[in-house]
Amino acid sequence: MGKPARVKNLRLVDPGDNHGGAPTPIPTKVAETLYREFEALGLTPYQARVVVALQQAGSSSCVDLARLSGIPRTSVYQVLDELDSRGLASRLPGNGPALWGSIGRKAVLARLIDLEAERLDNLKNRAERVGEILDQLLPSDRSVSLPYVQVIHDPSRVGPLYQQLLGRTTKELLVFSRPPYTKVIGSPERAVVDAARRVDARALYQAAQAEDGDYQDWHHEMEAYHAAGVQGRVVDDLPIKLAIFDRCSTLLSLDDPVLPNVGFPMTLLIEHPGYSSVQANAFENLWESATPYESVHAQFEASQSNLA
Repeated sequence: MGKPARVKNLRLVDPGDNHGGAPTPIPTKVAETLYREFEALGLTPYQARVVVALQQAGSSSCVDLARLSGIPRTSVYQVLDELDSRGLASRLPGNGPALWGSIGRKAVLARLIDLEAERLDNLKNRAERVGEILDQLLPSDRSVSLPYVQVIHDPSRVGPLYQQLLGRTTKELLVFSRPPYTKVIGSPERAVVDAARRVDARALYQAAQAEDGDYQDWHHEMEAYHAAGVQGRVVDDLPIKLAIFDRCSTLLSLDDPVLPNVGFPMTLLIEHPGYSSVQANAFENLWESATPYESVHAQFEASQSNLA
């Protein structure tokens, strides 16, 4: 289709007069504004001009609509059919040349809103179908990967990744353990127990857990790990969650500095011996000044006995 002719003046009639009358000119800039607004509501440029022309005329022939809209007559027929299929114009019954009528200004605007709502519903349904296909083909989101770094935004992926790293650890495991956790506390993880039996495994805990009576399930799980060989010590505070595997790979979970209570929305897997070595040195410094878990736990048990 060719580019529509520029409309110098748009004529509107009284809303109650559906069959013409003495049209009132509208300045060109106002006409162009109307066209742009209807285009923003979902119409093509030609459709917008014909809709405005129908509002002007109430009802009219294709010839008059072509003149009023400023688009080629051959294009008007197709545009009217398109508007009719979308419920935005109607062909009037009768003999002779075809007459087309507007469904009314308020009705046109309401119909455009309905059409947009239908489009959004269809878009939502299509997105759900695409998501289902992707879930079948790719069970989890691909993480952002750099040469030595993976950025993981999905918390549900952290647990399986942690177990995978434990499975390939052969010498040493160093852990900063602090809540919140990605699993229900109380039941020991088999992967942790197996790793503790074959490697040098050490963990640092926060005093808030080790000294709090509300952490009975946590104590129960930690005791299972210690029985398997984990050595534990307690510090006042741990700013991050961290696990270092064989001083080659580091799993690092970061909280949100603005909303710290939402958990750890981002986890980094850094597979770089240099970085792991630096983090291991930080672990060793804290380890030297930390209190053995057994001492803290004994004090905890004694305090519980005194309360009883």
